[in-house]
Amino acid sequence: MNRLLLVLVLVLFAMIACGKKQQNDTKVTSLPEDPNAALYDELMEMHDQVMLRSDELYKLKQELLKDIASHPDKKQKVDSVVLKLDSASNAMMDWMHHFAMPDSADAEGKRVYLENEMEKMKKIRDMTDESLGLARPLLEKK
Repeated sequence: MNRLLLVLVLVLFAMIACGKKQQNDTKVTSLPEDPNAALYDELMEMHDQVMLRSDELYKLKQELLKDIASHPDKKQKVDSVVLKLDSASNAMMDWMHHFAMPDSADAEGKRVYLENEMEKMKKIRDMTDESLGLARPLLEKK
């Protein structure tokens, strides 16, 4: 069930990304450039990079859960790492669920919003990196 949800979310974001790319390609050049476009693009790039590792989070979690059955002595350590993997995955899902550019805000308000979202995404990236860094060695030590 979780895997299906993850695949659906990935497909949804791919479709959204393709749609945004298509819209950007047809942008009228006489319109003034959004002063926050670069910040938005940077945020979305970081999001995309972290999302690429979501499948690895899921796969490592499944492997660790299988590993507990054959190595019950490692259960406490593995449970701790699985919790970190879940936290990173859930943080990304929560971020995606709550991210919404404010339509009514002025350019400054949108900039502040994007900067706050960038900080959140950096924390999610760090959580993802940390949890993957803890999970990989546990599976290599079999």
